[in-house]
Amino acid sequence: MNLIPKLTYGATTIEFTYPPARDNGEAVDAKEKTSVALDGTRWVQVDYYEATRKIVLSFLSDSQITALRTWYENHASKGLKFDWYTDHEDETPTEYELARNSFTPEKVVPVGANAFLWAVTLEFRRVI
Repeated sequence: MNLIPKLTYGATTIEFTYPPARDNGEAVDAKEKTSVALDGTRWVQVDYYEATRKIVLSFLSDSQITALRTWYENHASKGLKFDWYTDHEDETPTEYELARNSFTPEKVVPVGANAFLWAVTLEFRRVI
């Protein structure tokens, strides 16, 4: 089954045409402090868990890459959260923020005079 995602922030929705070229799912990392007692016992204090996700979106139209650039410049780059739907038909999103504050689109395929299909890699994070 090909899941076609969508992204929402505020009253704006960005819908995609194709599934991600790569979606590693969430990796969870415990952010902890470890201390060793005099008898050698390890004590671990978990402060929080961080879930990260790396997604490669490919074959994006000019309008989709423009919408993503606007989302990045006006919302995500400022540390604001957004909703990611793994499939556009999902009712419950996952709330993320950018893990890597970067937006570097790449031209993949020319589709006409000054028109291209694009790809971009996005890295998300959330604290759980």
